[in-house]
Amino acid sequence: MYMEKIDKVTKKKLVYVKRLHMHAQEHMLNGTDFDKMLAIHHFDNAVELLLKCVAAEYEISLGDPLRLTFHNLWREVSKEYKQRLGSELPKKTEIFQLHRIRTDVQHWGISPFSLEFVKDFDEYTHDFVQKILNSVFGLKYDELFLSSLVKDSKIRTLLTDAERHFADEALKEAIEKVSVAFALAKRKAHRKRYLHTVPKMGDISSEIDILALGLDTEEYKKFIENTPVVFMMDYEEPSFIFQYIKDLDYTRENTLFCFNFALNSILRWRL
Repeated sequence: MYMEKIDKVTKKKLVYVKRLHMHAQEHMLNGTDFDKMLAIHHFDNAVELLLKCVAAEYEISLGDPLRLTFHNLWREVSKEYKQRLGSELPKKTEIFQLHRIRTDVQHWGISPFSLEFVKDFDEYTHDFVQKILNSVFGLKYDELFLSSLVKDSKIRTLLTDAERHFADEALKEAIEKVSVAFALAKRKAHRKRYLHTVPKMGDISSEIDILALGLDTEEYKKFIENTPVVFMMDYEEPSFIFQYIKDLDYTRENTLFCFNFALNSILRWRL
């Protein structure tokens, strides 16, 4: 039996669980040794944070957090989970293997594993998170929206739509929603910083604007290359929005990068 109500703090932590998982996926897609290490680290962190959320929901006393080990955390949560739901926590063998590998990554700084190996643990982590979200909290993974962290209702709605499209593999539609959300947020961030709302492209002033917004220039360039151009009238409420057609590569990798870049930027701007 899952919890009927979830408090705001727990819901936010569960959103962070998904965010860690999606960041891991983005690093995994980059494919470098360093990115593989970060992916493993984020997968493990997502699992541990989720277990602690379950412990809090089940009101399990875990003692001194400085002395709490992953094995003890798993044992205490699993014991209560079995008592309530009649089964052990899922994928124990895979999750413990993930934790051992994460320990090697963290303490030895090595990544002696292939990209296919990391992709396997992406699936294990996703299956584990999805199962626990549903059985303990009554939530579906695809209905736990990272966009809920955004304050601005219009921008949040656009990003929520993008997440729904992403879950349905409607990548073109997801990219379009992300591009409009980012354009609206960027204009609002410019105004908060008293910068030009329509910076000139291709000159030094535009690069200064990007840096003033706290954006990485190379990541911003990649975002622009993978999203349609969005134009809007410079009013508080745009009278129209339209997009030029560009020859875009609507892949899961590009869509994930663009969504994470937009979300991270918007949260950085505190919108």
